[in-house]
Amino acid sequence: MQLQVMVDCQKKFRDVFIGLFGSMNNAHILHLSNLYKNVVNENMFHFNKGEKEIKPCLITNKGYLLLPWLMILHKQFGNVQHTIFEALYNKHLS
Repeated sequence: MQLQVMVDCQKKFRDVFIGLFGSMNNAHILHLSNLYKNVVNENMFHFNKGEKEIKPCLITNKGYLLLPWLMILHKQFGNVQHTIFEALYNKHLS
Protein backbone atom coordinates (compact mmCIF):
# COMPACT_ATOMS: atom_id res chain seq x y z
CA MET A 1 0.00 0.00 0.00
CA GLN A 2 1.27 3.47 -0.85
CA LEU A 3 1.14 6.43 1.54
CA GLN A 4 1.87 10.10 0.88
CA VAL A 5 1.65 12.58 3.74
CA MET A 6 2.12 16.34 3.87
CA VAL A 7 2.88 17.99 7.21
CA ASP A 8 3.50 21.66 7.91
CA CYS A 9 6.37 23.24 9.84
CA GLN A 10 4.41 22.72 13.07
CA LYS A 11 4.17 18.97 12.31
CA LYS A 12 0.41 19.11 11.65
CA PHE A 13 -1.00 16.82 8.97
CA ARG A 14 -2.28 18.85 6.01
CA ASP A 15 -2.87 16.14 3.41
CA VAL A 16 -2.89 12.33 3.39
CA PHE A 17 -3.14 10.07 0.33
CA ILE A 18 -3.60 6.33 0.93
CA GLY A 19 -4.75 3.42 -1.09
CA LEU A 20 -2.59 2.50 -4.07
CA PHE A 21 -1.33 -1.06 -4.04
CA GLY A 22 1.85 -2.20 -5.66
CA SER A 23 5.02 -0.49 -6.56
CA MET A 24 4.78 3.02 -8.00
CA ASN A 25 7.27 5.84 -7.98
CA ASN A 26 6.61 8.90 -5.85
CA ALA A 27 6.07 11.21 -8.81
CA HIS A 28 3.24 9.02 -10.15
CA ILE A 29 1.58 8.85 -6.73
CA LEU A 30 1.81 12.64 -6.43
CA HIS A 31 0.09 13.14 -9.79
CA LEU A 32 -2.79 10.90 -8.69
CA SER A 33 -3.27 12.67 -5.34
CA ASN A 34 -5.71 15.42 -4.42
CA LEU A 35 -2.72 17.41 -3.16
CA TYR A 36 -1.38 17.71 -6.71
CA LYS A 37 -4.82 18.52 -8.15
CA ASN A 38 -5.40 21.21 -5.51
CA VAL A 39 -2.03 22.86 -6.09
CA VAL A 40 -2.39 22.79 -9.89
CA ASN A 41 -5.93 24.20 -9.66
CA GLU A 42 -4.70 26.84 -7.19
CA ASN A 43 -7.03 25.64 -4.43
CA MET A 44 -4.14 25.47 -2.00
CA PHE A 45 -1.30 27.68 -0.84
CA HIS A 46 -2.81 31.14 -0.74
CA PHE A 47 -1.01 33.20 1.86
CA ASN A 48 -0.66 36.95 2.05
CA LYS A 49 1.52 39.16 4.20
CA GLY A 50 0.14 42.64 3.82
CA GLU A 51 -0.23 43.22 0.09
CA LYS A 52 2.43 40.68 -0.81
CA GLU A 53 1.48 37.11 -1.75
CA ILE A 54 3.68 34.43 -0.25
CA LYS A 55 4.20 31.41 -2.45
CA PRO A 56 5.11 28.47 -0.23
CA CYS A 57 6.55 25.21 -1.45
CA LEU A 58 6.78 21.61 -0.37
CA ILE A 59 10.03 19.86 0.51
CA THR A 60 10.25 16.27 -0.67
CA ASN A 61 12.71 13.45 -1.03
CA LYS A 62 14.63 12.54 -4.19
CA GLY A 63 11.83 10.31 -5.48
CA TYR A 64 9.82 13.31 -6.68
CA LEU A 65 10.26 15.54 -9.70
CA LEU A 66 11.30 19.16 -9.36
CA LEU A 67 8.32 21.50 -9.79
CA PRO A 68 8.00 25.25 -9.14
CA TRP A 69 6.32 24.48 -5.80
CA LEU A 70 8.26 21.31 -4.95
CA MET A 71 11.85 21.36 -3.63
CA ILE A 72 14.06 18.28 -3.65
CA LEU A 73 17.56 17.49 -2.48
CA HIS A 74 20.39 17.67 -5.02
CA LYS A 75 21.00 14.23 -6.46
CA GLN A 76 24.46 12.74 -6.49
CA PHE A 77 25.48 10.86 -9.64
CA GLY A 78 28.14 8.16 -9.37
CA ASN A 79 31.37 9.34 -7.74
CA VAL A 80 30.74 13.02 -8.55
CA GLN A 81 30.70 14.94 -5.27
CA HIS A 82 28.32 17.77 -4.49
CA THR A 83 29.65 21.31 -4.57
CA ILE A 84 29.86 23.00 -1.16
CA PHE A 85 26.69 24.95 -2.04
CA GLU A 86 24.75 21.80 -2.99
CA ALA A 87 25.91 20.07 0.19
CA LEU A 88 24.85 23.04 2.35
CA TYR A 89 21.51 23.25 0.53
CA ASN A 90 20.89 19.53 1.16
CA LYS A 91 21.92 19.85 4.81
CA HIS A 92 19.59 22.80 5.48
CA LEU A 93 16.73 21.30 3.52
CA SER A 94 17.04 18.00 5.37
